[in-house]
Amino acid sequence: MASTLCSCCISKLLVVFALLHLVQVHEQPSWFVKGDVIVDECNKTLYPSVCLGCLKVDHSRKSDSREELVHAVILCAENQAVNAHNDAASLVQNTTGPANLKAAFQFCEKSLLSAQNYLVQAQHQVEGRDFKNAWTTFGNARKGVFDCENNLLPILRTISVSKKLLDDMQATVRLNDVAQQILSSWTLFIVT
Repeated sequence: MASTLCSCCISKLLVVFALLHLVQVHEQPSWFVKGDVIVDECNKTLYPSVCLGCLKVDHSRKSDSREELVHAVILCAENQAVNAHNDAASLVQNTTGPANLKAAFQFCEKSLLSAQNYLVQAQHQVEGRDFKNAWTTFGNARKGVFDCENNLLPILRTISVSKKLLDDMQATVRLNDVAQQILSSWTLFIVT
């Protein structure tokens, strides 16, 4: 009986050691590490849920390096800027209200296209490791969105404006800020 009990314990110990060896020898799957890196990086930003929403959907990244994460967030911001620009263009086409309303939407269409173009430029700058200029370009993209918002403010007091446009503008700014924050968390440059 004692030898049967002992051999049973030895068998279990061998299985445990074999499993421990397998865990040590093999790397953890990328999905295990990926979630932790993304959550850690996103929690360092002002908008963790916006960051996570973007990065959890993007499966095109080759790795979870900060550079890849910044690249992915910029693409999300670009997509939101395209949506906002398209919203403004649609409002220009479909507005039959006062002339100042149509002019405000035309201004937004131009400033949101500018924001979109700045985000594309920032993407190229990050890819070229020109981080200092990318930082400035993010600021220019943000300004494009705020120019539209400031132009709409007087109108917003009297007329309801498309919630979709405002939501897309807000998402663009937040994703822009997230990209800028991830970039600044790992680059050692001085912005003057």
